[in-house]
Amino acid sequence: MIRFNGSEHRGELASISNTAVFWLREKQLYGTDIATAPRIIFNCPRAEEDRRADGEAAEPAQRTGEVVLRDGSRLPLTAVRGFLEAGVLTVTLPVGAAFSADVAEGGDPAQRTGAERDAEESGPVVYVPVDAISSIRLPGGDPRHAEAWQKLIDSHDEAEADRLVTSPRGAGSLDYLEGYLESLDAASATIIYQGEPLVASASRVYGILLAKPQRRGNDKAEAPAKPRRVGPHVSTRSGMLLISESLSLRRPGELAVVTRSGLSLLLPLAEVSEVNFIPSHVAFLSDLPARSSTRPLFGLPAGLPDAVELPAVQRDRAYWGGPLTVRRPQFSQLRKTFSKGLAVRTGGQIEYDLGGEFRALQATVGFAARDTGLRSVKLQIEVDGKLLCDRKLKDTLSPLELQFPVARAQKLVIRVERLEGLDGVLNLGDARLMR
Repeated sequence: MIRFNGSEHRGELASISNTAVFWLREKQLYGTDIATAPRIIFNCPRAEEDRRADGEAAEPAQRTGEVVLRDGSRLPLTAVRGFLEAGVLTVTLPVGAAFSADVAEGGDPAQRTGAERDAEESGPVVYVPVDAISSIRLPGGDPRHAEAWQKLIDSHDEAEADRLVTSPRGAGSLDYLEGYLESLDAASATIIYQGEPLVASASRVYGILLAKPQRRGNDKAEAPAKPRRVGPHVSTRSGMLLISESLSLRRPGELAVVTRSGLSLLLPLAEVSEVNFIPSHVAFLSDLPARSSTRPLFGLPAGLPDAVELPAVQRDRAYWGGPLTVRRPQFSQLRKTFSKGLAVRTGGQIEYDLGGEFRALQATVGFAARDTGLRSVKLQIEVDGKLLCDRKLKDTLSPLELQFPVARAQKLVIRVERLEGLDGVLNLGDARLMR
């Protein structure tokens, strides 16, 4: 049984793809495209939903860890079996969560060790390419450190090294060492710190933050020349979120999912809770590979270089840190906060290769909350060499809702120039491309 648009549809799932869903009922084939059913809920667990609606608390979740991939996918884990063996991380998922359809490059299910076969008794084993991993939070961590962990993640995007994050004994804050992660298993983690290996007990390790592959010395890892196709987001009952590139019904009762980072999984349909097609229509600029300029920062203390180059654009946060906001000048205490978007400092520019797959660009444009002095800037949006936007913006104006056609466009350039007053930051909240 599946549900969409508030209606239940009984039958057996016959086919699912990035564009349509079909099911069989009494030997009759029914179907719908994703424009009609943007969110599909599987199995219709009405009893569970009704129980929660009546105020009964859900059962407490197991204190699992989590692997976050660079494409945004999230895999719950109950144990780490090995790291950097043939370039993969081997983890155990919660019982019934999922099982691997295609082993990551460098792995072979026929060559599993006895320990890995034993691990399958407590949960499925999945092999994740190391270069696809952004962070690893080990099971059993103190939930009181969740906010500190997120702050470390936010500050690590352009880091030159890995971070081994440790938790204190008793009260206290998280600490970390920067270096190169050499190994990680159920017992310990080893990081190369200032040229020397340091070993930490797994019981003291809260998590690992991995630098981007290029910064970890993987010269073969390069950013794609164009955005990879974004498919539906697949959620499971065990808390897994897969940002797919494609999905299909491999055989009755099993959903094959390939994530944008190349991880392939075969999920029992009974474990799938929702397929959300909405993201396949939308690509946020902050999630896409881009080329951006840098800006010098002057006036540093004596003894430091006269100027330090800083990125001219920040993604999904304010330029100087914190939430990405757009203020309303006529009501200075009011501001709108965005979880996605770009913060572009004056003098900054960012370029995207679109590949001709998008039809429109949309964004909410306004000044950062901290920019309260009188100033004006010029916003330019250029598509394939043609200026779609060339507007002078004053910080006394209300936020603008912008929308421009970009059908079949190959290149997008966004730049912000200072006209009057001090340097400032122009925020593009929910800046996105529509397919």
